[in-house]
Amino acid sequence: MNAVEKVDGSIIADDNDCSRDVENFLFHPPFKDSEVEIVGEFLTKVVKRMLMAPIATGTETDTAETSTAVNTDEEEEGCAAAMMRDERKLQYSPRTYQMELFERAKNQNTIIHLGTGCGKTLIAILSIRHFLEKDSTRQALFIVPSVALAVQHSRTLQANLPYKVQTACSIVHYSEQLRKELATAEVLVATHGAILDLYRHYGDLFHLKNVSLIVFDECHYAGTGKHGQALFMEEFYARERGLRPRVLGLTASPIINLSKKKLKAEGGLSSQVDELENKLDAEVVLLSSSKRSKEGNNDTDDDDSSYSSLTDLEDPLQQKIDEVLVEYDDSSNASEGMIDSHCNLPNQEKFGIHKVRKKEIVQLVKLHEELGPRVTEVYSRVLRNELSRDRYDGETDVQYKEMLRYLEELCEQCSKQRRICPNKGRTDKLMQLEKLLFNLLSGCSNENVGILFVEMRITALALDVYFQQLLRDQDLTSLKIRSDKLVRKATHLFKYLHRSHHVGNNCEKEDIMKEVEVEWRHQIDSIQKVLDRLRRKETDLLIATSIVEEGVDVPACSFVIVFDGLKTIKGYIQMKGRARQKKAKLFVFCNINQHGTRPPVCLEDAQEAESLVGEYFESRKSREKTSKA
Repeated sequence: MNAVEKVDGSIIADDNDCSRDVENFLFHPPFKDSEVEIVGEFLTKVVKRMLMAPIATGTETDTAETSTAVNTDEEEEGCAAAMMRDERKLQYSPRTYQMELFERAKNQNTIIHLGTGCGKTLIAILSIRHFLEKDSTRQALFIVPSVALAVQHSRTLQANLPYKVQTACSIVHYSEQLRKELATAEVLVATHGAILDLYRHYGDLFHLKNVSLIVFDECHYAGTGKHGQALFMEEFYARERGLRPRVLGLTASPIINLSKKKLKAEGGLSSQVDELENKLDAEVVLLSSSKRSKEGNNDTDDDDSSYSSLTDLEDPLQQKIDEVLVEYDDSSNASEGMIDSHCNLPNQEKFGIHKVRKKEIVQLVKLHEELGPRVTEVYSRVLRNELSRDRYDGETDVQYKEMLRYLEELCEQCSKQRRICPNKGRTDKLMQLEKLLFNLLSGCSNENVGILFVEMRITALALDVYFQQLLRDQDLTSLKIRSDKLVRKATHLFKYLHRSHHVGNNCEKEDIMKEVEVEWRHQIDSIQKVLDRLRRKETDLLIATSIVEEGVDVPACSFVIVFDGLKTIKGYIQMKGRARQKKAKLFVFCNINQHGTRPPVCLEDAQEAESLVGEYFESRKSREKTSKA
């Protein structure tokens, strides 16, 4: 178990549109039952078009007529698509431990427990290739918990396998033609909701007798109640009386939300692991400590590619990174007058604002409480300039102007507070963050890159705007950070839904679908561009919500900062797993105010829980060896 290191006060520790529209409407959309079919129909077509577009634009033709018709933009688009496919190709040969786990997966149902970035996807690709070569008449399923992961894995599989890959991302009644394409694809990547819908309603096309391999990404969800992964196994795999497909689970954290108390309780951990193994009819495997150590000693220094960044990497139970507790005291906010100033903020009830925008105001107040008037002022000015009345259907011109007036008054009030409050209107939490980042990123030759995890979307947006302003500041003593952001965001899709209910023919619906496609392709491309900038070290700091905590491919980082405390042990393991460079560090912020809000999981408890998980699997492996002997 790693020791907790204290950081004392003596240790110093133009907005980019490309990353603005990253959204989470595809993860858990709150659509009504009557809307699901329409939403699904649109998004399914969008996914298909988006995944096929890079292939189409990058395809060469032999006819002179076609080649002369290609303009410069199309050529650039084709080159970009080709580069994208090249970037998704795995650039290294399988390591010994990957081949060992692959051989195991070939012969029995297996849950592979390896850390973030340790090559689980490569093992899955080897397995898919093996089973399709063995029987080309049967399909390989790759089931994921979100559309973002479906798109990511589809692109990776397309780049690394000589097979037809199709993607299903919605719980809808697909068209007959699309269902046939999904059923006949050699590899089908699907969200758990989509695969359940296909197997429940279209058993004539979708049946496990036609499947040779099922890969479950982030398979720890299968051990929790009625998650889609568990339901699929219960409803279809468990009832299959014929030849069952091989099952391969991938996870960096086989536990979900067990507290330290439950982990230490007799049978607490074993019961959850048993539940996961029973649901997937598979056994959890990980490398023994000796093999992990041997593999680590043979590592080479290649940590630039997100796929080849296995330098000094071990499974999540053995990652050797420094873990540092960063203390701040929010009680100082009251003594410095920032909390009292909240009552002087504009009263939203005096403004005729659209009811949905009032939720944004609540978030602005929380931002003021957490970071202070300086950041709130900077963000509110940008928000006012970028405000668009098209965001909410039914918002009147009067309501729109009232929101603008509210933001103007908020900026004025924060400006006054900033001049009165100490430290230029910055809370102790913000100051500790600035000191830490200065220590990590100062120096002309510094090549450190990292992720700052925050809980609220508005915190990520505001800090990005704030750091961008500091970067433009002429004051050479200001903190200079090239920041970027990935956040969850409410969807604009409802405006398309509203219009779709009032159109009477398929042509108009197709036009609406194309608008959705353009918007969504921009959002997915934004994710890739943000991550590419981080990979090329054009960005020093990626400010992110939990959208990149799990699954989404992030380049290896030299530091990870958990700004709002730990929420779960699973989150701790996965966020920590993003720090994969040599001598990487994990920083966890902690409020030392005795009357302040405490996070659900403290760093010491997370470390102890991680240690308990490691000890459990090592002891189980020892017992198995003894019983076999």
